[in-house]
Amino acid sequence: MLIMFLLGLIFGIIFIAGIFALSRLILEYPEEEVEKQQINHPTHYNIPGRKECIVEMEEKFGPLAVYHFCICNNYKYVYRAGEKESTTESDDMKKAGWYAKYADEIYKRIGEENKCQSGEN
Repeated sequence: MLIMFLLGLIFGIIFIAGIFALSRLILEYPEEEVEKQQINHPTHYNIPGRKECIVEMEEKFGPLAVYHFCICNNYKYVYRAGEKESTTESDDMKKAGWYAKYADEIYKRIGEENKCQSGEN
């Protein structure tokens, strides 16, 4: 009987700790995730039933054009960081960083495609 009581107590504590941890995730995580989504994948560039705008741009205009677009947008966000009334300097710098990272990813893909086309390993 004592063993059953102790097991129940242990499972109860684990259950309560799990609920506490889950509630912290629910309360804290979404705000960070919402901010990240607003910077990385804003809703105005994600129309239901279509691909994200930058993905469609790459398909339509090619990776090199989108690479240059990203480089220019990176420059624009750094240049005007904190000057636009509707955004903070921090948000502008995060967006500039997003464009720099995306440009880097495209640059690497272009390099890999060129290696494949030239027969390099």
